[in-house]
Amino acid sequence: MRLPLRFAVPPPAIELRDSVAVVDGVRLVVERSDLAISGTVADLAGAQIADASVQLYVDRDAHRWAALPQAITAATGAFRITGLAAGTYTIAVLTQDGIRNERPGG
Repeated sequence: MRLPLRFAVPPPAIELRDSVAVVDGVRLVVERSDLAISGTVADLAGAQIADASVQLYVDRDAHRWAALPQAITAATGAFRITGLAAGTYTIAVLTQDGIRNERPGG
């Protein structure tokens, strides 16, 4: 799942007046971006952690959290999550032994 693109120009108001109404020709102008977050997952001793799930979340509105793309770490503990829009993310890591760590963005 990708984050919705941001509107570069506010979208027009669209009114549908009855159950058979159709509106054609709506123009939406968005900002395209393809940002990424990458890094390495390691334990306190510095050992890289393979096969950990790295997950991103974003607070959409009034604490309604939406899950975003995720990655599984390589043997080196490296991960990369692409296709993101500009914004603030909370990142969570879930290891094979069930340990979960979160770090809010900001």
